[in-house]
Amino acid sequence: MRVASTSLEALFALRAEGGVLRQHQIIVNFLRALPSASLSRNDISHALNIPLQSVCGRVRTLLDDGLLVEDEQTRKCPWTGRSVRPVRIAPDLFATLH
Repeated sequence: MRVASTSLEALFALRAEGGVLRQHQIIVNFLRALPSASLSRNDISHALNIPLQSVCGRVRTLLDDGLLVEDEQTRKCPWTGRSVRPVRIAPDLFATLH
């Protein structure tokens, strides 16, 4: 997969400023506040005013780390009309944090 040099530069700048970790925390805290909600990446992007491409990258990492889970069922995204697999906070994580 080819990644544009501007995307890499933006990622490196975010990492240097701590922006990536801050975005991880913002997304996790948002979803912790809505434990029963399953949200698309677009839902998260719009609610938090974080660019969609940033949300997608952060969500992928959080899924890989086991902090979020992806729903088995797909649903239609209200923003794009496409079929999406929503994400939510991992049940084990929510239980240990409350």
